[in-house]
Amino acid sequence: MDLQTNDILTAEVGRRIFDAVLTLDEDALRAEFARARDEHGIDALVADVLVPALHHVGVMWSAGELSVMHEHHASNIVRSVVSEFRGEAVRTESERDARPRVVLTCPPGELHDLPNHLFSSMLVERGWAPLVLGANTPWAATSAAVRATSARACVISGMKATSFAARRSELTVMARSTPVYVAGPGATLAGAPGVVALGDDWREAADIVTGRLAAPLVDPARVPRSARTHPMACEGRHIIVPADPPASGGAAPLGPSAS
Repeated sequence: MDLQTNDILTAEVGRRIFDAVLTLDEDALRAEFARARDEHGIDALVADVLVPALHHVGVMWSAGELSVMHEHHASNIVRSVVSEFRGEAVRTESERDARPRVVLTCPPGELHDLPNHLFSSMLVERGWAPLVLGANTPWAATSAAVRATSARACVISGMKATSFAARRSELTVMARSTPVYVAGPGATLAGAPGVVALGDDWREAADIVTGRLAAPLVDPARVPRSARTHPMACEGRHIIVPADPPASGGAAPLGPSAS
């Protein structure tokens, strides 16, 4: 299965990454990710290396070519790496406090928070201080975090439309006092007044959240759904929902409650 490449994620880099995934070689994966960060920057690491890599892992898992073991191992390494890079960028509490704050979270019932961690590293690169609350966060906790940190923005990501549709009123209330951005395939049905749905370009999304670009004046309900490239929809095992089960002997598709 060929990996779609770009200027950074070349075929050779892709081969080294997936050799490391297959052999569960954490040191090799970390080395590739660090090299991409050092040579090309955080934006390129996330948008051009990690997101395509995780997507391809998802494709291979769906085809039964990788096991859940490989997918979980790769995802956990990615989570660790971006956390370390984020910590290197903001080393002290005083430095963090001097930056505008942004809260990133997943709504109740959403278990897939890896995209939040990836996106947060791009916001750090733009001079912001993210607070990542993680998966399955109650709406009251998200609101409390926004107030406690005097956040300048809140980014809520999810895979399931029902996670947002059932909370339209909460999104509307929050957006009255704090800019609220929704992302991921599930967010396309949010449709709450004042809530901005981010598009499928990770760099552009980060620029919109941090005010470098004006937010698009579109209804979130009319944003095209894309489970492959949408911001906050990169976590490997949740990129592709195959129409048919994998070949005999492959892993079965994971449901919404899988971890």
